Amino acid sequence: GDLIADVASPIVEVDKRSDVYFQYSRADASTIRDDVIGPDSEANRSTYSMTNAPYSVIDRALKDVVSMEAITNADAPLDPLMDATDNLMLRLMLSRELRVSTQVTTAANFATSAAVANLWTNKTTGTPVDDLLTAISGIAPGSPGSTRLIACMAQETWNALSTHPDTRGGGALRSVSTRPDVASLVGLDEIYVATAMRNTAAAGLAPVYARIFDVVAAGMTAVLRVPTGRPRGKQAMFGATFRYRPAGSQPVQVRRWDEPNLGPRGSQSVQCSFSDAENIVQNDMGYLLTGCI
Repeated sequence: GDLIADVASPIVEVDKRSDVYFQYSRADASTIRDDVIGPDSEANRSTYSMTNAPYSVIDRALKDVVSMEAITNADAPLDPLMDATDNLMLRLMLSRELRVSTQVTTAANFATSAAVANLWTNKTTGTPVDDLLTAISGIAPGSPGSTRLIACMAQETWNALSTHPDTRGGGALRSVSTRPDVASLVGLDEIYVATAMRNTAAAGLAPVYARIFDVVAAGMTAVLRVPTGRPRGKQAMFGATFRYRPAGSQPVQVRRWDEPNLGPRGSQSVQCSFSDAENIVQNDMGYLLTGCI
């Protein structure tokens, strides 16, 4: 399914496992100063201040063991080592998706969150366009061109939004709006629908599948300001993932080694790992709508 973690919490590579990141004062940047100067006078001073906040990465890794029997006897297009690597990365990505989804559906992480007055599933009283416009107007601005506004929601929320008369010009005509249509209508740059699923059953039991944007989160829509392209310095963003990249190395590691004692002809272990920390960087760069469906 579609994953939103890398969009909602973009990756910022760092060369230290723990450190601080710096935050410029919004009040300083927004305050207009008297800039009139006389022929013999000095200009008024206009300075700025900074604060900082810490980050500390957590190591994450999964491994699998593939027997030489599986490797040497695999028919094309099977590649047991590559399949094992893909499986490990997918599981790491699903865990990250859950962490970020929890972040963007937790009201305490936002400067402002509000419940909609009427459910979007109600085609008569629901006002999703007005609700989205309220959220957008409640988010602090960013530098022109360096950021974009997105909305993240569950499939069920999108189903209600895309079939609501508000997004189709009113009337009883049954049709479905596309994501670009709705985004353009309200002034968003893009709408992301989180569709990833996970198995919530304990190991050994029959699988029980549920969306990572769960039943509670399904009623929420997070409107976020995120970087345009790769994050860089002095840029507004709601959240960021600080990922450790040691000098001369890669931020995501894939390692393989021999396991000569496993299996009749030995085996190979494969491990995927990275170290990161998801942080809320600027809580006024997001707005959480709750109770949408």
